[in-house]
Amino acid sequence: MFSDAIIVNGQEPRIAQVVLGIPERYRDLDVPSNQETIDKVTEIALMDICMAFNPRKAEFAEFQPLVQQVI
Repeated sequence: MFSDAIIVNGQEPRIAQVVLGIPERYRDLDVPSNQETIDKVTEIALMDICMAFNPRKAEFAEFQPLVQQVI
């Protein structure tokens, strides 16, 4: 059903710390952890109604550190 093996860029599967097949950190999938990526993911996350208004409307500056933690 769910696997903890993750294939990155066609390479052999790697084991990451996962729960139900979801990596704990995006860098486990070789997602760049630079500021540009953090800003873009923050913008996308703020468009998600469940994330942006939980429990109240979030501001970019508040949400960005949370995104940085998972990247």
